Amino acid sequence: MSAARSIIGFVAGVGVILGVAVVTLWRRPASLAIQDVVDVGMVLPMVAVTVPVPIRNQHPLRSATLKELSSSCQCTLVDSGPRVIRPWSSETLDVVVKPGKHERIVEAQIFLTLDDGYTSRLIVRGKVLSPFEGWPDRAAVALEGGAALLAVDPRFLDLVAGGVCHIPGRDAPIRVIVDRDRRRLVIVGDVAIPTDGTAELVLSLLTPESATWSGWIIGHDGALELTPSKGDSR
Repeated sequence: MSAARSIIGFVAGVGVILGVAVVTLWRRPASLAIQDVVDVGMVLPMVAVTVPVPIRNQHPLRSATLKELSSSCQCTLVDSGPRVIRPWSSETLDVVVKPGKHERIVEAQIFLTLDDGYTSRLIVRGKVLSPFEGWPDRAAVALEGGAALLAVDPRFLDLVAGGVCHIPGRDAPIRVIVDRDRRRLVIVGDVAIPTDGTAELVLSLLTPESATWSGWIIGHDGALELTPSKGDSR
C-alpha cells in the first residue's frame, strides 16, 4: 500500500507540476518572429512592388491575433485587417512598396500589433531609380541629324512614354522621344543645350498616376556632352 501511495503521490506531483507549467506557458504573451530589416533593392517611382515577409507565431499553445498594422511612410502599404496566426505557425505578410514621385529612397517602419498589445517592428529599405542612376559623371551624347541622343538607364527607360526639354529663350519646348531599341532618349531638333544648367528635361512616365520626372541638364562644348544634375520628380 505504501508503494502504491508513493506512486500515486509521485504521479499527482508530476501532474501538478505539468499543470502549472502548462498554465504558465498559456499565460505567456504571444510574440512574433519577424526579420528586422527587409531590403527591397532598386525600385521604380510610382510603381508598386509586392514583397512577401514571413511572420511566425512563437507561442506553442495560443493563437496570435494580429490586430493592427501601420506604416510610418506612405511609400509602403500593408493589409491593416486583423488576422489569426495559429500556434507555432507561420504566415506571409505582403508589403507593397510604392515610392512617390518625390522620393529618392525607401525608408519605412512597419508596426505589427497583437491583440494583447505586443508590437513588432519591421524596417523596409530601398533605393528609387531615376534616369540618372548609373550614369557616369559626364554622360556622352551623340549628335545625329541635329538631334541630341541621351543614354538612359534601361530599367528606367521602360517607364518613360516621352517628354520635352525646356530651354530658356525658346518659345516652345523641344520634343523628346524614346528610342527603346538603342536605349536612349532623342532630343529632336536643332539642339543647343545651355552650359549654365538652366535647361530642364521633363519626362512623362507610364504609371497609373501619369507622373512626370524632371531634372536639369547641362551642355558642354557645343552640346557634345551632357552632365546630369540632381533631378526632381513631380
